Amino acid sequence: MKYTKEKALKEIKRRGIIVKKRHDRRVTQILSSATFALAFALVGTFGFFAGTDVTGTESTQYGSTLLPVEAGGYVLIAVIAFLMGVIITAIAVHVRKKKRDEAETE
Repeated sequence: MKYTKEKALKEIKRRGIIVKKRHDRRVTQILSSATFALAFALVGTFGFFAGTDVTGTESTQYGSTLLPVEAGGYVLIAVIAFLMGVIITAIAVHVRKKKRDEAETE
């Protein structure tokens, strides 16, 4: 036999940690990519609706598209703040889970 039982268990745990780190890195990359894509889509949506003209009560547009042009900056700041909150929350949850898993491993 190449390994003793203790060495085999240590090797299994070491490889398990490597696999878990790869998985965590992949999840972080996926979350980052999804957040970037969402931010890009929102900025594109703002660009699309920025030139719309609201006239009378016949308009079917809602929300921030009904605001005057001067208020667009405030809406954009609110969306950016929301996205930053989502990013920070996702990272915090991910780090917390990672620490909990490391504590369970030890």
